[in-house]
Amino acid sequence: MEDRTFYDITGVSRASLGATEIRATSSLALSIGVSIPMIHMPPDDIITECSTTLKWEDLSKDVVMDVRFGMHFSCTRAILEYFPDAGCVIALNNPDIPRDRDFQDKVFEKNINKIKFSSANIEIRSSLQEYEGKIDKIVSWNTFQQIRNKERAFENIHYVLKSGGHVGIWFYIYNPVCSWESKMMSMRKWNEYQTDPLIPYHSGYLDTKYYKETMQEIGLRNVRVKKESRLNVFADDEECLGHLLKIAKNFFNIPSDRMNEFKTDSIQAFRELVEIPDGPIFYNNIEIGLFAVKP
Repeated sequence: MEDRTFYDITGVSRASLGATEIRATSSLALSIGVSIPMIHMPPDDIITECSTTLKWEDLSKDVVMDVRFGMHFSCTRAILEYFPDAGCVIALNNPDIPRDRDFQDKVFEKNINKIKFSSANIEIRSSLQEYEGKIDKIVSWNTFQQIRNKERAFENIHYVLKSGGHVGIWFYIYNPVCSWESKMMSMRKWNEYQTDPLIPYHSGYLDTKYYKETMQEIGLRNVRVKKESRLNVFADDEECLGHLLKIAKNFFNIPSDRMNEFKTDSIQAFRELVEIPDGPIFYNNIEIGLFAVKP
């Protein structure tokens, strides 16, 4: 599979650009109308990719596992939307199963009896024993960046798959916003205002060769790798701050009398991460898709 880039007009690292070149690049991005695009591939698209790449058609007799379904069951919803006749969907989450489940849409409610919720951990083999060799399809969307030991998770995916089983995974390997969250949380003067735990973020290798070779080494075959880069551009600091502060509300409760200081620290920390000291801020989110079969 070829790498695909959405408005990737940089082609070089931020460290290799001078201030003049940075301004020219960001001006070009703004001139072609790039603002805040879709931050990542939507969950529906990973199911479409699996259908196309792995030729999924009838899943009525299949056991499908959604690895780390998250707060909104986005990938589980997408599976049931595209394959309402799926035999069973195991929604795997770690460490706890949410107590309050807001299903809302009728398709999800109609198929809720097909979902089995589990708190097994894809990084811990002993928690997966009941699934050994029993899973037909595995899907994971926008969560593998939370996993520190990705190689161990790949090994456990191989462990639970049936012979002939398929896996499709999509996740960030580079996302400076996630790094910004961690950086702000690490500042002592701000972590005292933390309201909720920060979702772990462990960036991955940028070289796609690593993932293909690793999956082949653990026994998966027909490994296909797809990398996409999505450019985000902000016209000014205010626009960037608006984006960051929406995210910060999930983890912080900053007093109003300290908000200006928090804003200053936020934009400074983010500029350092994307290596743009002045001018419009722009950066690429880099995502990777992995598709394979267990022989």
